[in-house]
Amino acid sequence: MDHRIPLAVITACTGLQNHRITEIVTILHQLFIRICLSKIRNRCKNVAEAATLINFLLNEEKGASIMGSECGIPASKAGLKFAQDAGAVKSLVAEANAKVMAFTTNKLDPLFENNDLKASGTGIYQEVFDNIDYGDETPEEAVNGLLDGMESVGYTIA
Repeated sequence: MDHRIPLAVITACTGLQNHRITEIVTILHQLFIRICLSKIRNRCKNVAEAATLINFLLNEEKGASIMGSECGIPASKAGLKFAQDAGAVKSLVAEANAKVMAFTTNKLDPLFENNDLKASGTGIYQEVFDNIDYGDETPEEAVNGLLDGMESVGYTIA
């Protein structure tokens, strides 16, 4: 099942411009991947096995052909090729991804790497996910902390 919402719908609902939405979605996606990998490294009893499973699902022929575009377009070239060869990339997801990528001028956001955001144990990203993990905040409350932290390093949140 594809859970993506077209940018036009988000723009209509939030009033944010497409480029701001794209930046926020890109940041949250990168953040999600980093936090997931961090949680596996810090909390998983079988780190090597977890890494093997993730690699299988995202980069190897059998795994990538099963995953297809269920979680978006595969980021690795190998995973994308395997998913495409298996016919597992949904045309709507591919079309949406192509439009977003064509619209995005900065594929890597330099502010995303700001130490105030990503510092291990003390960064905003870690704080937000820890607050959610330990039940100190709801995800809705945590978003405000994330946006405040992003603004503190130079992001402009419309």
